[in-house]
Amino acid sequence: MNLLNLESIKVSRNNFLHSLHWFRGIAIIFVVMNHIPVPKVENFFVTFLHTIFANGTFFFVFVSGYLFWHLIDRYEYKKYLQDRLLFVILPYVIITSLTMLFITLLEFYQIDQIKFEGVIINFSQPFEAFSGVLWHFMVGRSILIPLWFIPFITLVFLFSFVFFKVAKTKYFFYIMLFFVAISLFTFRPVVEDTSYLFPVYMFGHFIGVFMFGIFLKQHQDFVYQNSYLLMVILGLGYITVIIYTFITHNLIIEFNKIVNIEQIKMFFGVVFFLSALFLIENKIIDKGIHNQSLQKFLLTPLAILATYSFGIFFIHALVIKLVRRAHHVFWGEIASITSYIMLGVSTILISLIIIVLIHKVLGHRSKYVVGC
Repeated sequence: MNLLNLESIKVSRNNFLHSLHWFRGIAIIFVVMNHIPVPKVENFFVTFLHTIFANGTFFFVFVSGYLFWHLIDRYEYKKYLQDRLLFVILPYVIITSLTMLFITLLEFYQIDQIKFEGVIINFSQPFEAFSGVLWHFMVGRSILIPLWFIPFITLVFLFSFVFFKVAKTKYFFYIMLFFVAISLFTFRPVVEDTSYLFPVYMFGHFIGVFMFGIFLKQHQDFVYQNSYLLMVILGLGYITVIIYTFITHNLIIEFNKIVNIEQIKMFFGVVFFLSALFLIENKIIDKGIHNQSLQKFLLTPLAILATYSFGIFFIHALVIKLVRRAHHVFWGEIASITSYIMLGVSTILISLIIIVLIHKVLGHRSKYVVGC
């Protein structure tokens, strides 16, 4: 399967967005690296890398909004929900259920009280067990923390008809700015939060990012035509905020308590990366300039990761647990930049191999299990 044959790329960017496809590859790298545990003893280089990758799910939310509007001509609410039920929610239910079973089998000797990520389920009390399991599915992150994204994005799916209508009005820009402002002045709850309302809170926190994705798709030609200028200006802003975040991460600064610096960083970041990829797409498709090294070492890997990105997303947290345990057995705790990067790269590669094998075995039916 040739995921990126540059010689055969002749389609318009309005039909298939190669740049956005590559962007999805970058997004899954950020998501995985964001969840790699950092050393207990602070390491300068690890902290700096973690500062870059922090809040990686922002990219996933942005891509969701961008793709939503890219495919808006096909939008039909009932069909849209049916597809998301089969290819997003069903895999979530399967992965979550299998993970529950896996952890239960590992800790079967404590069957009365099994501790998952954030809650203890008492199986000796049927009602408590039922409510505990229900909580896992509704909140998502209780078993595999990154899966909070699914209950959140399910709310986006349910309200997609609102975005469909609002994004076509002349007031959309102002509505988007309002919700972007909310995302800049709200913060993600701590991991220990166990409220059923967590997905609702995240909906309010991230919906401005989803709408920003819609907005950039609507103004794609402007971004494409000014990609170099945007890449330079937003790139400088992106780097500046990263450095500021890194320098102040251990300091008590009132401004950082009011304004979500991580969100500002990622707003700069999405435009920077998208503009850079637009430049590459412009050279390859519009100008026919082929660079084999660029293809081999950047675009093809990004295209492969993008193709299997949703599957990697579903299982990477479990793979991190397994790889981290193996690392602890053979090399001890994560204590250096080398072990941090090795754990991240291993997680991505192992997750990719597992998803490719599932795809080979199940064929097109793998979408119902791992989303791709």
